[in-house]
Amino acid sequence: MKGTKKLFIWKFNLDNKDYTIELYTSMLSGKKKILQNSQLIYENNSYQGAFNFPFSIARNSLSVVQHGDRFELRVNN
Repeated sequence: MKGTKKLFIWKFNLDNKDYTIELYTSMLSGKKKILQNSQLIYENNSYQGAFNFPFSIARNSLSVVQHGDRFELRVNN
């Protein structure tokens, strides 16, 4: 990957199923792409300020939240 791009990967088990969430982000342009088990669930091609993307897996609430140049995955808050 280029030096201006970052990849964040979270692997976890939820309700006895394995999941992988991948976040690709460009530090220059602000572009972001999120994949859940290799399937695209979010893509944005422009900068929008602090990033927060809520989504669901079965009956669980998840969100990817930006804190400066770091990101965290929250599960059921």
